[in-house]
Amino acid sequence: MGAAKWVGEAMGGCSGVLWSTGGVWGWRQRFLLFLVLVLPQMLLADTGFLESIEIQPDTTEAPSVDPKLVEAPENTMVVVGDPAILRCRAKGTPAPKLVWHAHRTGRVRTDPARGVAVTEEGLKFESVGKEDEDSYRCTARSSAGSQHSAWVELKVLGEY
Repeated sequence: MGAAKWVGEAMGGCSGVLWSTGGVWGWRQRFLLFLVLVLPQMLLADTGFLESIEIQPDTTEAPSVDPKLVEAPENTMVVVGDPAILRCRAKGTPAPKLVWHAHRTGRVRTDPARGVAVTEEGLKFESVGKEDEDSYRCTARSSAGSQHSAWVELKVLGEY
């Protein structure tokens, strides 16, 4: 049997491998040991591969999708004093914001004093009056674009 010696730093930084010059460890065993333990460390250390492995968060943004109306308002007839809702829903990326316009008065905003609210469901009237009778449309807007609904009529029946 031959002498055994430690092989470490000279073989690519391995923490130590018992290397025999003969006997129990033949040349095949030494070669396999070299392939399994030493060579991968030498190759990876020289390329910097181990230092470059890093998990990065996904920073890609979802592609923009133009707003699309999935529920458009419809002509509605209501009796004075009754509640009414003109429904409008849209989808897109980024999520679109709904804006309402009245033909006579322009942009419609939430007005708690009059019982008018722009909500996710649509344009809500707690108690319609003759002054609410008008043509309305909703517009879905986002940074990707906009889409308008057709003008629809809110017809109010009855006396003031």
